[in-house]
Amino acid sequence: MTAIEFRPRSVSELVDASFQVLRQNFGPLAVIAALTVAPSVIINVVTSRLADAITNPAAGTLPSPGRAFWFLPITLIGTCWTFVGVGALVAAVADACARKPVDPAGSFRRAFARAWTLIGAHLLVYLIAFGLFLVGAVLAGVLIPILVKGVGTGTAGSVGPLATVALVSTVLIFGGLAWMVIAVARYYVVGPSIMIEGVGVMASLRRSRSLSAGHMKRIVGMLFLIAIVGVVVYGTIYGVTQALTKDRNVLNAVFGVLAIPLYPLVVSLMTLLYYDLRIRKEGYDIELMAQQIADGGSPDAGAAGNAAATTAAVSR
Repeated sequence: MTAIEFRPRSVSELVDASFQVLRQNFGPLAVIAALTVAPSVIINVVTSRLADAITNPAAGTLPSPGRAFWFLPITLIGTCWTFVGVGALVAAVADACARKPVDPAGSFRRAFARAWTLIGAHLLVYLIAFGLFLVGAVLAGVLIPILVKGVGTGTAGSVGPLATVALVSTVLIFGGLAWMVIAVARYYVVGPSIMIEGVGVMASLRRSRSLSAGHMKRIVGMLFLIAIVGVVVYGTIYGVTQALTKDRNVLNAVFGVLAIPLYPLVVSLMTLLYYDLRIRKEGYDIELMAQQIADGGSPDAGAAGNAAATTAAVSR
């Protein structure tokens, strides 16, 4: 197994190194990704059937509101499991970068030990990133129809509030979308901060914010690249699959299988970005070299060159 060099990288080099990690450790990373994705696929099947039952209440025994109530907790459970799975992938990628064997069971044990921190931090990031957009969407989806109905029935004073709510919801939605991009970039390396440094919920947010400061354009550009590739890949496969079948369960299964190689790739990119930020801002590669010397070993080949590359990258 070849260790990944700890040195400053461009976005294209980060992508290339992520493919290298995936290629060298595909088996164990695919196992972790499959275990991470499988519950989501099952939950999607369950929620699809609940949606069908809500659309056709006569098909089941529970009233529609009762079925709708189960969407939130079921989805939340699947989301929290995904956070833990991402933590396991971060641990595995960190092992791969350090030339250690990638052990799925060991990676999950480490993620379970940090499960509540992973869940709490990522839920908080979701709230920070998507909060404004969700408030605007709720205003547009709940209050506006009520006020429109009031205008239709001739209720006095409804036109003014309707215009106000429409304006506020529009500002919140579009402002929320812009803030979402900034917040996701700012807190993108929360997971690696938790799994590699062992920090807590609030400390992981502060750590990610500190590391990303001064590199927001590069991170946002990388996220847009990921989004574009994801849309093209998923969109193409969705179109082909939908042309062959209309069964939503089949579509969910196809997307689940597709996520098995994509999850490790995206998490590898996230973890390597975390290392890259630490190298550029803190000289992490020099720290590792000093630690190797202090432990009685010799630095890896090219370590001195990596240190020089770090100095040059920081000066730029």
